Amino acid sequence: MNKWELLNEFCQLFLTVHLLCFTEFVPDVSIRGWIGFNLIALVCINILANLCNMFLENLKDMYRDNLIRYRKWKHKKGIVKKHP
Repeated sequence: MNKWELLNEFCQLFLTVHLLCFTEFVPDVSIRGWIGFNLIALVCINILANLCNMFLENLKDMYRDNLIRYRKWKHKKGIVKKHP
C-alpha cells in the first residue's frame, strides 16, 4: 500500500469510530453534535487531500509528457548538441 491508500484507510477507520459514537454509547446530545462536526471536518480534509494529490499527480504527468514531446521535437529538428 502506498501512503495515500494508508491515509484513506485511516480516515475510514476514524469515520467508523465517529459513526459508532452516534449510538447510545454517547448519551449526551451536545457531544454527539461536536462529534458530527468533527466527522464532517474529517471527510472534508480527506476529500481535499485526495484532490490535491490528484492535481499534483496530473501536473507531474503533464510536465513529463511535455518534456518527452519537447525532446522528440528537438531531436527531430536536429537541434541536439553533439559532444566532441
